[in-house]
Amino acid sequence: MSTPHLRSHIRRVGNRFIVLGGAFVLIGALLLWRVSSVLGGALRGGVLLFGMTGSVGAFGLVGLALGLVWRLKPELHPNLRWLHRGGPGTLDEAERELAAAMPAARAWGLIMAPNFAFTLLPLTFQARRLQSLAWVHGAEEEVRHNGVLIQTNHLVKLRFTDQPSLSVAFRDPPARNVFLDSVRERWPHVVVGYDAALEKLWRTDKARFTATTSGRAS
Repeated sequence: MSTPHLRSHIRRVGNRFIVLGGAFVLIGALLLWRVSSVLGGALRGGVLLFGMTGSVGAFGLVGLALGLVWRLKPELHPNLRWLHRGGPGTLDEAERELAAAMPAARAWGLIMAPNFAFTLLPLTFQARRLQSLAWVHGAEEEVRHNGVLIQTNHLVKLRFTDQPSLSVAFRDPPARNVFLDSVRERWPHVVVGYDAALEKLWRTDKARFTATTSGRAS
């Protein structure tokens, strides 16, 4: 079984985890050395500081270990294993569709193949089977720091009847609306647009929700 694009991407993810994990290990070691030199023998008074610096190093070790595993054995990545559990040939089919879609521009940070949706992110990847796509809608995500609004992310959420949802950030609402229009045209059975009644129906009765066949504007 050959999955060059997904495996190569996971290897790159592993490389990034190795770099980040190694950096955290180094920072943790330097902090631990600094705390030790400052506190000297006053270990009891520095238990909290020792614990904090040790946690930084431990976090780095975990990242380093994951990076090495995914670099050497990309098929152990949980998202690749999830694709493999989709049934015989699912992984190969996903790889073929991704390979065919790769030359095209990744509009909106999302690769929409005939039967799969992909997002290749710096530290992971996501893949979903489009056969169970039931609802697509926009959402606004506010990022705040100390109560101050830093930015607003313009998201699209793809919801599936038998898979986790997939969220994708768009540069602005007009670009998002273009995508929603393309979904409405390509998959007329998929519900497009958000309102509270749809959310309640989705949470309480998916079978009834999926019986809805008319698209909705966002």
